[in-house]
Amino acid sequence: MNKIENEIGISYSHQNYKIFFGNINFTEEKLIDITVQSPIQFMKQTHSDRIEEFDEFRDYNCDGLTSTKSNLAFAIRTADCLPIILLDGERFFAIHAGWRGLVNNILFSSQKFTSFSNETIAIIGPHIDTKNFEVGSEVCEEATSTLRKNKINFEENVLFLEHSSPQKKYLNLSYFAELQLCALNINKSNIFQTKVDTYRDRSWHSYRRDGSNAGRNIHLVLKC
Repeated sequence: MNKIENEIGISYSHQNYKIFFGNINFTEEKLIDITVQSPIQFMKQTHSDRIEEFDEFRDYNCDGLTSTKSNLAFAIRTADCLPIILLDGERFFAIHAGWRGLVNNILFSSQKFTSFSNETIAIIGPHIDTKNFEVGSEVCEEATSTLRKNKINFEENVLFLEHSSPQKKYLNLSYFAELQLCALNINKSNIFQTKVDTYRDRSWHSYRRDGSNAGRNIHLVLKC
């Protein structure tokens, strides 16, 4: 997996796919620089568990898109959530996953379209890091309940970090997602992470840091 970092973001290439995670310096006007002439489909993201098959350019009320078509790009907007790209041979996915999406099993919704193999690639883009993602006890309970219902073993001291308040903890979103990806038979060695903390690194938009003033990071997967 080839990785390149520059002033506008982080890019990867794999076979006939291009993946790009755009930071605060990357705008929609620059999309054509990445996709050339390939059309781009955005989503109306709602923190749901919905992944839809792309059929035509239209409004999609979902948090994941998938297709086997070539010369097509999907875009994700985030401001702390996880942008997750899945490459499964001819089929590819663009998924927006916050804690709600992970609790609602959005990654498992991908099973409606394919069965992942040892060759499947997953890339987790920039998102808020554990030590900056404070959550209440109810979120912790929902996260552990989701993993147990899916019969996924986990290390509680990795999923959560202790907080000074007994009613709060810090949630490890990337570990939460990685556990579910591995449960889908994706090899851990094929799960790549940018390891960028959107909260701490001011070259990325962060809702937790900037509130309603936060912009959105734009991420792309292009199948050439």
